Amino acid sequence: MKKIILSVALLTAVVLTSCGKTACSCKEEMIAMATEAMSSATDMDKLKELQAEAADLEAKCKGFTAADYAKCN
Repeated sequence: MKKIILSVALLTAVVLTSCGKTACSCKEEMIAMATEAMSSATDMDKLKELQAEAADLEAKCKGFTAADYAKCN
């Protein structure tokens, strides 16, 4: 279960170009997804669903750098 939570957290944290998204909107979605993953830590089905959503989010936000996210405060 820790592996799934870690996977979701890593996928949401390692978001890099935008398909109509800004770095700030991607960051907000990552934080919301990570929060949801932590609150659903015992629900394996929900965690698998979140893992898939995190992969989709990573693809949509591909290309942003850490500097882009640092500008979002």
